[in-house]
Amino acid sequence: MEAKEDIHKLRNELERETKERRSELQRLERRLMQKEENLDRKVDSLEKKEEIISHKEAELDKSQEIINTLYAKQLAELERLSGLTSEEARNLLLANAREEIKLETAMMIKELEQKKRLTKRHVTSSL
Repeated sequence: MEAKEDIHKLRNELERETKERRSELQRLERRLMQKEENLDRKVDSLEKKEEIISHKEAELDKSQEIINTLYAKQLAELERLSGLTSEEARNLLLANAREEIKLETAMMIKELEQKKRLTKRHVTSSL
């Protein structure tokens, strides 16, 4: 009789342990599934962001191409209207700037010489 009770206790304990292990396994499986679902959502989100970035890059490339084309057209039109290439126009502007600087320098020298003469006259007349 005692052996039957021991067997019954062992069976109950084994069933309880088996039940606990199954419960723990189910809990771990649920946790793993949640993590997998979270990872799937993150992957989906990243893929959408990559798609958006790729689309924006394509738009930027297209815009840059349009800007380059417009710039080239404007430069060609300016060259056509002025009858000068951009290098010729640059050289002309530099030459004009140099000429203006020479004129301004000459005017400043002339003005300084006049002030010098006036100062010299003023000093000699006061002596």
